[in-house]
Amino acid sequence: MQSNCYWVNLHSKFPGLPIFSIMEKDASLTAHQHAENIIERWNAGQTSFEITTSGSTGLPKTYILEKPSLIWSANQTLKHFISTPNKQLICLPLNKVGGFMQIIRSLVWKQPFYQIEPSSNPLLDETIPDDCKIASFTPHQLYHILHHDSSKKKLAQFHSVLVGGGEISIEIEKQLIREYPKIQFVHTFGMTETYSHFAGRLLGEALYHLTDNTQIQTNPSGCLQVRNTLTNNEWLTTNDLIQLDDKNQQFKWLGRADFTINSGGVKIQIESVEKQIGQHLNIPNSDFFCWGLSHESLGQELTLFVLETSDLIQTLIESRENQGWDNPEGFIRDQLNKKIQSIRWVNPYEKPRRIEFVHRIYLTETQKINRKETVSQLLE
Repeated sequence: MQSNCYWVNLHSKFPGLPIFSIMEKDASLTAHQHAENIIERWNAGQTSFEITTSGSTGLPKTYILEKPSLIWSANQTLKHFISTPNKQLICLPLNKVGGFMQIIRSLVWKQPFYQIEPSSNPLLDETIPDDCKIASFTPHQLYHILHHDSSKKKLAQFHSVLVGGGEISIEIEKQLIREYPKIQFVHTFGMTETYSHFAGRLLGEALYHLTDNTQIQTNPSGCLQVRNTLTNNEWLTTNDLIQLDDKNQQFKWLGRADFTINSGGVKIQIESVEKQIGQHLNIPNSDFFCWGLSHESLGQELTLFVLETSDLIQTLIESRENQGWDNPEGFIRDQLNKKIQSIRWVNPYEKPRRIEFVHRIYLTETQKINRKETVSQLLE
């Protein structure tokens, strides 16, 4: 498979260290036009830009990011998460922080990059040069990369891979560690307001390590608060629930506070539920999610949403034919309920009470599951 591609040698084409701004109105451009636009604005001397968040947890917000912080962030990535600067593969949307910071890093590091249109499996593109050694992927992209022989083989050419944009499943993490021991995989942690990541962990480790001059703490609700050069040394409160180490220098991510539901007075962290389901039912993160639906007595009822076309559902349909069930949906619900009951739940209240099937799971532009949109479409 081939797609339109774009290669930039920054040494010869755009010398110097300029700056750019990128507006949401640029979203109609192709990825390659977008890249050219960014570099030209950078070279023209712009000192700030506006960029919007993905909108996975609510309405998208717009932030203004400044040149000195861009450069500092790029250098922190190089110092903490990348062993050696090299040519990057860019396959993320450039109008979101993950993709556009890849452009910034290439400019700051004075390294070329090779860009292709974002897709679920970018490594199916046969034009990608073998000398691309650095890449950034979402967990959604890695899932699809690992499910195709040619893209699995292509992945082995990279030396450093940053994983961002969402939680990575235990199964994918173990597979990457097992099959690609020579690649340094770093699961990054950050947001638009912090110019991409300010922390990261090597796959296989539980704790996130901080970049330079970064301080963290928790508020009374257990949510992460961070301050560093990127926040103008002011405390920024996130919706991420964390567990700090003894010295407040590392942390374990527990989930999102805005992904917590209240069912009958019991607070349930749905990402904890999803993690256990994905691990025990052997179903990829992209094929299911949990959410709270309105309930007369409980307030919210913990509900499991499963993609109708998932491999798990197809396997159950095939097994139904051997057991003489006339009602396929009833059989599938029965089998899923049995699988859910068999899980050794850390908290018994985390067990989903209801199962719904969806024909499509909506994603944000950055490939995160848009739970609210999917549920809204189902209930219409």
